[in-house]
Amino acid sequence: MLIKFILAVCISVALSETLDCTGQHRYSARGTGYYPADDPIEGGFLDRLGHPLHTLQDFLDGKASWVSVAMDRYLHLPYGTHVCIPELNHKYHRVIPFRVVDTGSAFSHKGYGRIDICTRSQHDSYDNTINGHITLDFLEGKAQWVSVAMDRYAHILYGKSVCIPQLNHKYNRVIPFKVVDTGSAFDHKGYGRIDICTRSQHDSYDNTINGPLTLDVLGGKKSWVSVAMDKFLYIPYGTDVCIPEINFKYKRVIQFKVVDTGSAFFHKGYSRIDICTGSEKDSLDNTINGPLTLIFN
Repeated sequence: MLIKFILAVCISVALSETLDCTGQHRYSARGTGYYPADDPIEGGFLDRLGHPLHTLQDFLDGKASWVSVAMDRYLHLPYGTHVCIPELNHKYHRVIPFRVVDTGSAFSHKGYGRIDICTRSQHDSYDNTINGHITLDFLEGKAQWVSVAMDRYAHILYGKSVCIPQLNHKYNRVIPFKVVDTGSAFDHKGYGRIDICTRSQHDSYDNTINGPLTLDVLGGKKSWVSVAMDKFLYIPYGTDVCIPEINFKYKRVIQFKVVDTGSAFFHKGYSRIDICTGSEKDSLDNTINGPLTLIFN
């Protein structure tokens, strides 16, 4: 296959750009609400991995970057799986990122037919929309990224992210590809060849996959950049952050991950971030030290 390689900006957009959601895995469910409380029925203040619950009201007030929801443990959904709910998007006139981070016995063997949405209080949990019939649009199907193979002699880091705009447009979503494989057929082909993993031989014949593609390989010597934030936000280790000002400065999508903290950030919330640079001189960069927008994926 012929591939055009460019170091272009593959624009980082949310997986759900519209209030109606853009995923292809949709289910009809009955919703309920729960709230953080020291109560065996509500389940306490932490999710199933021991992280603080994020309520819908906290998100609406700008105090949380996403909303915790609980579903059937027997679905084996990966922790943090993204869900888009168009009915709630329209109610609040914004795209609300929900994540499956909790469960409970009430959902066992209910499949995709039940969801419990975390709210701030018992009163909020009685919301009519939450407790009605809602649509669950899963933005990540059964896997969170797609395996691809490339030339081993290109010395691409294992797990390197690749953005392919032609496939994003075809499926109307941002698809995360990662270089995790190789093969002799790619030896010394550099960035001119890529093999995309599909479910079957039939799927492998897809015209777009086998046509000219643009590969936007994100990053250089490292696949992401370390940042530090307030530990009292209880942001999960490795949480992705997008900073558009720096993307535009360097004309590429740069993946930042929250992996550090420090006393200078305590109780500063989302208003402070420290970006790791190569030297003291680099740390004085005007863009880094100016007002920044933090977008949590």
